[in-house]
Amino acid sequence: MSDVIYGETFEVGYLWGKRRRFPRYDLIVPVGFFCGESLASQVERGLCRDIGMGGIGVLSPVAAGVKLHDVVSVQLSAHGLDETLRLYGIVVYADPEQGFGLQFADFTPRTRVRLKQLLILLAT
Repeated sequence: MSDVIYGETFEVGYLWGKRRRFPRYDLIVPVGFFCGESLASQVERGLCRDIGMGGIGVLSPVAAGVKLHDVVSVQLSAHGLDETLRLYGIVVYADPEQGFGLQFADFTPRTRVRLKQLLILLAT
């Protein structure tokens, strides 16, 4: 199964091919996230910066509490999604001023399809 998204350009593939396995698409929407030792803690708020099949960038005033290798659950609603999309990943970048970046863990088949649908919308 290929995770190529229709609408990707050569430039996107070239620029990100060295740093990331998948291109990212700009998407500015509110997100909620759980981080730290317990996933039952209070939902924090932030903004999605960009998203792709491999991960997501999040801007948040509470990003100082997010540390490298934390497991984080992110939920977002965007135009074109019929319900909230919940994604899980490992923090691979954390900066109190710039936010954090997640590398997604494995998806369920349904989540993979829904994320691909969102990315196709963003790529067109």
